[in-house]
Amino acid sequence: MKQTSTSVPDYAYEVLCYLTEITGKSQSAIIAPYVERGIFEELSKIEQHLESMKSSGIEIDEVEMNATNNNKK
Repeated sequence: MKQTSTSVPDYAYEVLCYLTEITGKSQSAIIAPYVERGIFEELSKIEQHLESMKSSGIEIDEVEMNATNNNKK
């Protein structure tokens, strides 16, 4: 399993510490399922957005080209 580092608000960290205390699990063991779920939810949203764009006749290359051109201005 790969490791990554992230920052959380103080209130979330306090809850995490509390959960660690009462469950005996490590912080990583508590957080990992939520991070994994969040990442796949984000991927799903992006895929849905891209599919919606494709259904509307908007090609991804066009969007990237417009974004690139707008950044050059």
